Amino acid sequence: MSQYLTSLFSLAGKTAIVTGGTGGLGLEMTLALAEAGADIVSIELPNDPRSGLLAEGVQKTGRSLRVFHADVADSKALRETFAQIWEAGVTPDILLNCAGINRRGKVEDFSDEDIDAVFAINLKASFVAAQEVGRRLLQLNRPGKIINVASIISFIANINISPYAATKGGVLQMTKAMSNEWASKGIQVNCICPGYVKTPLTEVYTRDKAYNDYIIGRTPAGRWGLPEDFRGAIIFLASEASNFVTGTSLVVDGGLWCRNAVIVTTLSDDNTNAMKRSKYYFLSVVPLLRVVVADDRSSVGQYAIQIAAAHGFNVVTTCSLRHAALLRSYGARHLFDYHNEKVVEKIRDAVPELHYAFDTIGDSTSSGVASQAFGEGKSYLCTVRPGKANTENVTPQTEVTDVLVWTAFMKDHRYGKFYWPDDHELASEFFEKLPSWLEDGRIRSNTPKVLPGGLDAVPRGFQEHRGGKISGYKIVYKL
Repeated sequence: MSQYLTSLFSLAGKTAIVTGGTGGLGLEMTLALAEAGADIVSIELPNDPRSGLLAEGVQKTGRSLRVFHADVADSKALRETFAQIWEAGVTPDILLNCAGINRRGKVEDFSDEDIDAVFAINLKASFVAAQEVGRRLLQLNRPGKIINVASIISFIANINISPYAATKGGVLQMTKAMSNEWASKGIQVNCICPGYVKTPLTEVYTRDKAYNDYIIGRTPAGRWGLPEDFRGAIIFLASEASNFVTGTSLVVDGGLWCRNAVIVTTLSDDNTNAMKRSKYYFLSVVPLLRVVVADDRSSVGQYAIQIAAAHGFNVVTTCSLRHAALLRSYGARHLFDYHNEKVVEKIRDAVPELHYAFDTIGDSTSSGVASQAFGEGKSYLCTVRPGKANTENVTPQTEVTDVLVWTAFMKDHRYGKFYWPDDHELASEFFEKLPSWLEDGRIRSNTPKVLPGGLDAVPRGFQEHRGGKISGYKIVYKL
């Protein structure tokens, strides 16, 4: 390597202040800073059992290590620790904000204690540390590097970790805001966004075989990330090589984020006949997955939204405004009023790279209009109409497939001249996972409306259907 490149990435003579540097991802990145030449100042908990690993690792690099104790969740104590660091004569060049925790649970079940703990460490402590280092650099009129650690969850919110997702989204925006104010002062503020990395924080996922296999299958690199995968990223952002890089997020995820596919859904509160009378009816089927609560396909759509969201898909939906909250709770990210004449244009503007569709309406125009929402290039549409019926008018770049859900029941099926052999392996896998998904809230069942009277209530149920009253629920007859 040339002397120029060596010096470009060298941290010789620099001092890096680190939070969360005693374990997992933080430990690996801190040791990388030391190996690149930086002396380390570690802010860590008193009696942290992992501190020996950091001390041993830094010693092997020949760099110095100074340790200051503080619980970063205590803002007052953290500020006092920085005052001690400055009094000790430390001149900062680099800050690595890596302290972080997670708590798991349903949104409605999180206690104030858990919410406060996650916000205090993941977001407020990061802000306070960056503020203290930035303020000191300004006082000394020195350039510097502040590197925050966000997450791929800053972009893709997963279930059962809502406080964590909120804080990591906050770290991303905090990074941009600080960069806007300090870039002209020579202080670069950036963040690293890890994907799924094998650390103690992610053991809950790696121990789950189904989830572990899912992550590996969805990641183009074909594996979980490892802490050592972040050595290059941290050295780049901490060195002169990134002097014109600020306010950005460096995603290190093996390609998972770029594979975040998009499913579009729609929900209507009208019955089929009423929709056919609407001049905007066919525009309302532009999104890729149609949810019609007037018949049994409503369940297909509502469950498909949840399954797609649980697997990291970016779900876009058009809907009646009365169902917006329901679809958001299922995981829909973007919602559009399907009555809007420009709904096709709005979807294309919001999701220009849309290339996948699931049409569960399958009428004479739904697939054709749905395909108009696709971006440029090859696209794919799956229809529930047997034999790919009613797909003659899809756009030329659209490849059509069909699906018959009944093949999950371990027998062959015929529909007119069309024939499908049984294909139940995927359904079997799904049913194995379903109990745990229902338990942890990843999948929620339909909202039932119970009609008393047994079979005598069936005419009443059908009258609700004919009258277009069924909206967002399933009728259940009490026997």
